[in-house]
Amino acid sequence: MGIIYKITCNETGECYIGSCKDIRLRMNKHRCLKDNRCESRHIISRGNWKYDILETNELDERELLVREQYYLNTIDNINKCDAIFQGVKKRNKEQEAAYRKTQYDKINTMRRSQPTIICECGGSYKKESEARHFRTKKHSDYVLSLGVED
Repeated sequence: MGIIYKITCNETGECYIGSCKDIRLRMNKHRCLKDNRCESRHIISRGNWKYDILETNELDERELLVREQYYLNTIDNINKCDAIFQGVKKRNKEQEAAYRKTQYDKINTMRRSQPTIICECGGSYKKESEARHFRTKKHSDYVLSLGVED
């Protein structure tokens, strides 16, 4: 079930409009001022506020954001972001998998292009893993055999 709600400051009349699937959970997140990064924190921090449910529906997430945007356009509010653009940032699982694959391929190509460094201890490493190599047992034993400390 989708819910569109409005948080109103009883002192100034300012309001924040949002949408969620679970109103209790969402209100708890709004109340947690330490972690609340959205504009509602300005209203909540004053302590004198209320929330009203504007609409409940059975819409999917995308359609819920469209309905929220309707209220953002028709009611004066302190929201800084459009609801629709917040939803666009979310990718579906297929898009996320494709993105990870392209990033994985880019990183592997970059790693393969780096030269391999041969260490005096007999080990080898890439520049990005130099610090890790210096902590290996093989390298530590070599340094100790020289009588030198890192």
